[in-house]
Amino acid sequence: MRSLLAMLLLVGCSSNKPTDAGGGGGGGGGWLVGLAGAISVTVDSDRFAARPSGTRADLLALSCVGTTHAWIGVADGRVLATTNGGSEWSAQDTGVDTALRGIDFASADLGIAVGDGGVILRTTDGGRRWQRIASPVASHLRAVSIGHASVGAWVVGDDGVILRSSDGGASFARSPAPDAVTLRAVHFADDERTGFVAGDLGLVARSLDGGASWKTISTAPAALSGLALSGDGDRLLTVGAGGLIWRSTNGGESFAPVESGSPNHLRAVHFDHHGDGAGWVVGDSGTILLSLDGGAHFAARPSPAPIDYTAVEQF
Repeated sequence: MRSLLAMLLLVGCSSNKPTDAGGGGGGGGGWLVGLAGAISVTVDSDRFAARPSGTRADLLALSCVGTTHAWIGVADGRVLATTNGGSEWSAQDTGVDTALRGIDFASADLGIAVGDGGVILRTTDGGRRWQRIASPVASHLRAVSIGHASVGAWVVGDDGVILRSSDGGASFARSPAPDAVTLRAVHFADDERTGFVAGDLGLVARSLDGGASWKTISTAPAALSGLALSGDGDRLLTVGAGGLIWRSTNGGESFAPVESGSPNHLRAVHFDHHGDGAGWVVGDSGTILLSLDGGAHFAARPSPAPIDYTAVEQF
């Protein structure tokens, strides 16, 4: 019963890394993790089974590499890790006790976690050891993305913060932001030059130079919480308040709304690497939406409980 009260994340240990691209046509599987250490799994989007996490702490963010390796950012500053597809999880000590709200791994070794108070953590051995990286800001950091070449890395957070690394997250510098609003999502295309951020007030901004500069390209009709980007940078979906799905198929040159069928706040979106197959959108009050055509259409899927979902990855 406790899991019915938890705020969950829907995630899939598949990854959007190039080595895992090309799947997703079935759109079936995913992980649920959330408050009070709740973890559940579905293999067909309909039936869910609980998995032990070994903690009662709130689980806030997750990154997958392949079908076996995954890491979860925890509210107490730890990271949970699995190397067997989630059958077992172990806690990794990061040396901090602040909430980790964003996490991303470029490989089974290189990962970055970010959180409250400007915390940036980096590992080069799969999380066995975490090193705190000097941060140029003290703002809460909410999302991180590592480039597929494991060179570029980008972090966003409160007050329009955008941080950029050109050495795989070993150091970060601040980039000029288009507006001083909270940014909640960031993703870059495979070329590591074309990237997008999204956040409050419906802001969508684009960089064409690896994050050195940014320009607002769209103001959606509602606040945005999640963003998905195809590897070629052409297909972009952002989701947000009031059931908004805001989609571009031409690299952000134009956007159009997609009918979600839901009035609830949509918190996150995830598609396969190519962006033209299966993908998920999740949000408040148990909202789970599935697309099989790159985000052109969505259909509601059964939810295990009427709780708020806050992040998603599919496989």
